[in-house]
Parts: sequence; structure tokens; C-alpha cells
Amino acid sequence: MVLSRSLNQLPKVSVIIPSYNHAAHLRPCVDSVLAQSYPHCEIVVVDDGSTDESVAILQSYGNAIRLIRQQNQGTQAARNRAIRASSGDYLALLDSDDAWLPDKLARQMAAFQCNPEAGLVYSLAYRVGEDDTEAKPDSRLLGRPLADDRRLAFRQLVTANRIPALTAVFPRACIDAYGYFDETLLGAGDWDMWLRIALHRPIVCVPEPLALYRQHATNTTKALFQTRRVFEEHSRVLDKVFRLAPDGLLPPELKDKALAQTALYGASTAAQVGDAAGTIDSLAKALARDPALTTDADALLGPIVSCTHQLCAAEPTAACYRDFIDLLFARLSDVAPAAAQLRDEALARATMSTVFARYQRGQRGGLGSLLWTGIRAKPRWLFNLGVLSIGLRAALRTMLRRSTTDDA
Repeated sequence: MVLSRSLNQLPKVSVIIPSYNHAAHLRPCVDSVLAQSYPHCEIVVVDDGSTDESVAILQSYGNAIRLIRQQNQGTQAARNRAIRASSGDYLALLDSDDAWLPDKLARQMAAFQCNPEAGLVYSLAYRVGEDDTEAKPDSRLLGRPLADDRRLAFRQLVTANRIPALTAVFPRACIDAYGYFDETLLGAGDWDMWLRIALHRPIVCVPEPLALYRQHATNTTKALFQTRRVFEEHSRVLDKVFRLAPDGLLPPELKDKALAQTALYGASTAAQVGDAAGTIDSLAKALARDPALTTDADALLGPIVSCTHQLCAAEPTAACYRDFIDLLFARLSDVAPAAAQLRDEALARATMSTVFARYQRGQRGGLGSLLWTGIRAKPRWLFNLGVLSIGLRAALRTMLRRSTTDDA
């Protein structure tokens, strides 16, 4: 392990924290760095014009951190200023509303020791709620490992950003060679940096969750997706990487696939705030960019079902599900006529998954019409009842019999 070496032999890590109006989460953030088992690091925080209690909280740490204040200029500008003020051989990113697990840096610096040519080492992260202090057993993970093959890994990274910024550690030499963060990119600056690094060096994933990504109403990335700015930024990033990449490395159609993935994520963020029109618009953009989504049903139906659940969460009735699915597929069929064949499957998956989930949670009222809607859309679900427990199968069949006269 890297920690077996003396302090003077350990590479110094500069932890780069841009801070803006996250007073409620600052202490868990900074404390998680101070609690790292890797001992040779400095913390550089740039407060980007906070108007809450952030500065007072940061000042309370005294010499344990280096605090720099500036007028609001955005995340990338704050990162760049912190990097210029830092002195470490390696740079580790952390946002002021997130946190690390205690062995995070130790595990990643050990990975650098095993992969000295790596341009970046990252890990997965737990998604946690606004008030959570630790991951829950069922916490969803953020990030995905890249392929071992560098060529394939680069293509995967072009298609979608798999690297959570709060887990990224990279050598300072990468900044010297490939440039600082692009300050004109508010929501895609980290992805732009990873792609520049990946063009020249291997990227290594420690395939375990080593950080806590906090989800809350004021997440910057979520807000940028909802304003649609991220779509424009992703287009610029892709234009750049296709311009810089060697001939033959990136198939032309990969750009459209990447923009389709951006649109699918935009659909999810729109659904989270109840914006049905924005959800439909984003899903249509995804299909327009990548018509092949109709031949990979799960790639399109998964996001559609998830968005349907979010939009109808306050009123999970058959009528809500049908209305949204009908509006959506009227639009999708105009974009790609082949999409029409997925309408019934989408409705069945959305309704039946809700039936099973609510039944298992003991929320059994009003499930009859959802069940009947799903069965009528895809009668094969009748056969799927055979894989369920005897009690649940009998209950669902009872609901089905009753629902024939309860078609809400």
C-alpha cells in the first residue's frame, strides 16, 4: 500500500474545493477530507461569492485549509484559481456539498502507484439525500467503470460522462500539458477535461464507491439541464473532441449517440420537476439524434418508464399513465414511425412495475385500474404472474377480476 512509505516520499495531493452557498453541507465536506487516511494533502477552498454563512464556516477551520475568496465566476473559474494556488503533485476535486469516505485518497493513490502512466483515477460514489450523513444500504451508485481497452474506453467516455467529478484525482502535469478547466462551460467542464486527458493517457477506475454525492434541489448540474444549457455545452465539447481526435478513432455516428444520451438525461431532470412538456421534448430529441434507439428497446423504454413514474408520482393512476404515454408516443412517432410499436410495451412496463412495487409496500388501494391497463396493453403479463409468490399471484388475479368494472 502507498501508505507504507514515509510522508516525505508520498506524492502531495491538493484537494480543490469550489464553494458557493452550500453552508448546510460545508462541514461534512471539509471534515471528510481532514479525516482521510492518506496523510499528505492540502485543502484549497475558493469561495465563489457565497451569500450565506459559507465564509464564516470556512474561516473557522483556520490554518487547516487555505481559503481564497472571489466574486462569483462559476465552478470552473473557482477550480482554476484553486489549482493555481495549490502546490500538490496531484489534484483531487470535491464540490462543497459532497463528501468522501475515509480511505478514498489512499485507495486512489495506491492505484496511481500501480498505474504510473494514468492520467486520471476515479471511483464510484453513493447518491445520498440532502440530510443524509452516510450511504444507505440501497443507495444508488454514481459513475461506471470504463473498458480496459483504451480505445473502447475513450469511445465510452465520449458517449457519456462516466466519471463523477467528486472522485477524480489527476496529476498536475495534465493541467500543464492539456490546459485548465474551460471557464465558459458551466455544466460540462469536467467532462471536457476528462476527454482531453483520455486522448493522451489511460484512465483508471477504482470500482467501488468511495464518496457521497449529495442530491438536493439546488444541484447546479440539475438546474443547468432544466435550462437546456447543458445540451449546447455538450455539443461544443463534442465538436472539440472530434476535432482533436486522431482520424479513425471516433466513428461519426458516435456524436449523435452522445447527444442522444444527453437528451435522455435531460428528460429525467425535466420529469423530476414535473415538466411533462420538457420531458417529451427531450425524449424526442434523443430519438431524433439516434433513431437506432427504437431497435434497442431497453435503451429507450427504461428512461420512458422512469420518467412516467416521476411525472405520475403524485397521482399514480391509469389515466395519468395513459395520458402521458399517448402524448409522448404521438410525438415520438412523428420523429421515428418505428417508435409507435413500443407504445404498448412502455405503458405495460410503467403500470405493471408500479403495481408490483406498491403491492409489495402494502399500498394496495387503486391498483386494479393500473393492473387492468397493463394487462390490456400487453396480455403476456398474465403469464408473468406465474413467477410470483402464490399470495401475490392470487391477489393480483383478484384485482384483475374486480378491475374489469373499474377502468378509471
